[in-house]
Amino acid sequence: MKEPKFKFIHCSDIHLNDLYYMNDINQENDSKNKIKSFKTFDKLISDAIAFDVDFILISGDLINKNIYSLKAKKHIIEKFDHLKQFNINVYIIGGQIDESKEVFWKEFNIPENVNYFSNSRTQVFPFIKKDKVVANIFGISFNDSNPKENLSYMFTNKSNETFSIGMMYANIMEINENFKINPVSIDDLKNNTINYWAIGSEHTNNILNADPYIVSSGSLSAHSLDDLGEKGYYLVEVKGKRILNIDFHPISNIIYENLDIHINKLKNIEELKKVIDSNINNLINKYQNKYIFLNIILKGKGYLHKHLNEQNVEKLFFEYKNLTKYSNSIINLINIENETFPDLDFEMRKKTDDFISRTIKIYENNKQNSKNYILKNIQNENSYKKIEKYLNYIKDDEFDKIYEKSLIKAFDYLGGEEY
Repeated sequence: MKEPKFKFIHCSDIHLNDLYYMNDINQENDSKNKIKSFKTFDKLISDAIAFDVDFILISGDLINKNIYSLKAKKHIIEKFDHLKQFNINVYIIGGQIDESKEVFWKEFNIPENVNYFSNSRTQVFPFIKKDKVVANIFGISFNDSNPKENLSYMFTNKSNETFSIGMMYANIMEINENFKINPVSIDDLKNNTINYWAIGSEHTNNILNADPYIVSSGSLSAHSLDDLGEKGYYLVEVKGKRILNIDFHPISNIIYENLDIHINKLKNIEELKKVIDSNINNLINKYQNKYIFLNIILKGKGYLHKHLNEQNVEKLFFEYKNLTKYSNSIINLINIENETFPDLDFEMRKKTDDFISRTIKIYENNKQNSKNYILKNIQNENSYKKIEKYLNYIKDDEFDKIYEKSLIKAFDYLGGEEY
């Protein structure tokens, strides 16, 4: 008997009721145009029908429980009911921002084609096609009572003859240094007998391993400046226990990008503008008809640094902020960050015995432990008590940036033009 093929979509982190705003200069009075993640979700549903998939996996964070929206819930139910007409099943695990299964479905009847996993134990739902179980789908929803548990040990696949899928909302330790939510390593997952791990929580799409497949689908749509690049879902085709195809499909009309501009060879602001214009046009060609939220980061060291004071950078920002329409895409400039350095030879400058050389030596001696150095030096400030509770939210690499910028400020304010 021939083994039937089946197809599924793997997605996560939909955040359906989160709203997006941006300025559209074609609108009257420069009004705010709301761009809702509903559009991306609807595209997911229409693609599932168009590609004739058998089921959809949603690996957490479908809808934000902190932003109650009856409209969003009704929209979900209507779309899932629509999928039922095409014999498409839906399998959902709850994520950190989701309500529990009981709370979510309290106001609605759960559609027959929808399976929502418990947060207290691992469940398995067999998927049957042509009178044969072709896949066993395991899963467990996120549980607030034990957010740091390694969930991989709760998955037990006793049937090696059937293709198995494990749905998990977790931080993969190899790609997320914070390990805040159900931390799990790639080796943990490889040591299990699951054939395809459908991971949610990480907002970056990534195939982390191919045997077994360990896949982070990333967010369906961008939600913050950390969600860079294209967002979407994975389309997977399987026959027996073999994955025939796995392709990423970008569908979000919202793009966040960091644009790194290096000043090393630039002589003036006009040359800088030409480089920025060229890079923006490249983004437009890459992301046709998209809403692009852009953060420009000025980097490198050179002559131009001394012309990039706060006033000139602010002037540059508003110049580009007011020119947000390019071709068929909309650019929304969020910020211009100045991370440039003066054209200074550290090694040569350290040989002189003056304030600048001593500043460089202090900087280098504490560079590897910038966070502790900063905290130690601000503890006696009057405002420390007011900001102390917020310091835990600052990442280590952000402390590194603060420390580096303090060195540059010291050069700019105390060193003069010659350093």
